[in-house]
Amino acid sequence: MRPVPVRPAIAGQVEQIANRGSADPRLLRRWLDQVDGRGGCAHPDGAVRLVRTALRTFGAELERHAAGRCSGGPAGVLPVPSGSRR
Repeated sequence: MRPVPVRPAIAGQVEQIANRGSADPRLLRRWLDQVDGRGGCAHPDGAVRLVRTALRTFGAELERHAAGRCSGGPAGVLPVPSGSRR
């Protein structure tokens, strides 16, 4: 089995989530761990933090989505969980 190019794979998983496709959050988190702290600049670490925050903030919605019970609006916007700070 060939190794997966991690950064494009992360982008592909996030794109699948954005396009209401199926994604594997466990696999995505594993890939995020592989990238975190490995960049020559802060950009990869910032991207990892962004995706981790989205997974944490919208985790319950992503689980509903995977089960076919999305509660997103007609424009595909994820609802902000109650109690979230802006």
